[in-house]
Amino acid sequence: MSKLQHFFYRLVRRPIAVLMFVLALMGASGIAASRIPVELLPKGFGSSTISVSAAWEGANPSEIEQRVVRVLEEEFRTIPGIKEVSSVATEGQGIVNLSFPGNADMDQAYAEVSDRIERARPQLPSEVDRVIARRWSGDSMPIIWCGIMFPPELREEAQAIVADVLIPRLESEDGVASVNVSGLEPRSIRILIDQERAVANRVDIGALIQRLRGDNISAPIGDLDQYGLRHIVRIDGRFKSLEDIEEFPVHQGLKIKDIAEVRPVRSLPDNLFRIEGNYSLGMAISKETSANTFEVCKRIQKLLEEGLADDPLLGKFEYNVFFSEGEAIADSLRTLVKNSFYGGLIACAVLFLFLRRVGYTLLVAASIPFSVLATLAWLYFSGDSFNMLSMMGITISIGMLVDNAVVIVESIVQRRERGDTIDQACVNGPAEMALAVTTATLPTVVVFLPLIFMS
Repeated sequence: MSKLQHFFYRLVRRPIAVLMFVLALMGASGIAASRIPVELLPKGFGSSTISVSAAWEGANPSEIEQRVVRVLEEEFRTIPGIKEVSSVATEGQGIVNLSFPGNADMDQAYAEVSDRIERARPQLPSEVDRVIARRWSGDSMPIIWCGIMFPPELREEAQAIVADVLIPRLESEDGVASVNVSGLEPRSIRILIDQERAVANRVDIGALIQRLRGDNISAPIGDLDQYGLRHIVRIDGRFKSLEDIEEFPVHQGLKIKDIAEVRPVRSLPDNLFRIEGNYSLGMAISKETSANTFEVCKRIQKLLEEGLADDPLLGKFEYNVFFSEGEAIADSLRTLVKNSFYGGLIACAVLFLFLRRVGYTLLVAASIPFSVLATLAWLYFSGDSFNMLSMMGITISIGMLVDNAVVIVESIVQRRERGDTIDQACVNGPAEMALAVTTATLPTVVVFLPLIFMS
């Protein structure tokens, strides 16, 4: 008896132990299947490019290139493993794009970029106080795109309700990181000057505008080194209320409120959002990195469809969900289950036609859900998620599983027909087909093996 036959023989002779092992594995697999994160794409699936933007209001492209972009480029070139550096200088902004090899650790690269930004900051003009590094990843993509519709007469009211009530309400939900709304008209302050009063009081409107701009600023003014600590000193002279603007002195004994009306209004938005030709708002909801995409989408959709209906303010709107990543995941899961069911059903039907044995046919059928659950347990305990790529892998593996199961079962049936006992057939049948099944499976494994090393 070979070692493989001896191994199978020991398993067959211990049915209670094997049953307990199978039940324990099924129990752990069931728990893992109920808790595994369900995502559209694997975690960390993203770009190998980091974009750094630096804003300098009022500067021309030449100044941006010489005093901002070149300074940043010199620091970024010291980052190990960087592949390519490209820059764009525009009016008021400079952008530096850093490309890394596909196998680079992007978390480490992002930390290196942040470190180089801090090194370059003292060399940048004082007006450049915002240097932002961005890295695209699948986790940063919105999981829900939604339209907010309302009657035309509620347009002005809707702006305030969405900005002050709806956005904070959604961002307070578990797993929601941010809510961005397109089409909102930004708030602004208009100073409507009475020209006759201004002329009568000899007010130079151009000079007044310059003074208002000069007093309404927020900018760094330098660094302070004390006891080995470096502090960035910043002045904040922005207006805090309408009264501050109304009390602004024009000249001796004259204030802005004496010659003008200060009124809060809404400016024209940078973009418009329409649904069926009617003015609406577009909303994009992003989740936290560690949150379960499927659960967050399900919770938010239920809130939009049912939870907000009874709200006296938010119930005035109609919410139209254009895209939900949770729905895409659910569709993929339904497709996987349906295809697996039909494939397994056809394979079992064909097997039954040849073997004419219900027990052996059910044995092959039971191997499909068992193997899927065991795979989900492996994904869960290894820290991975159930996503599109793992779904495709399971779908491909089910076909290989059924093929191998049919071969093994057929070998057992042939052994039984030759007169072997059930124990002998279960030992000798798999043992003699082990080499054939292994050699038939390995070519498929080798074909997909390079995917393991794909960055």
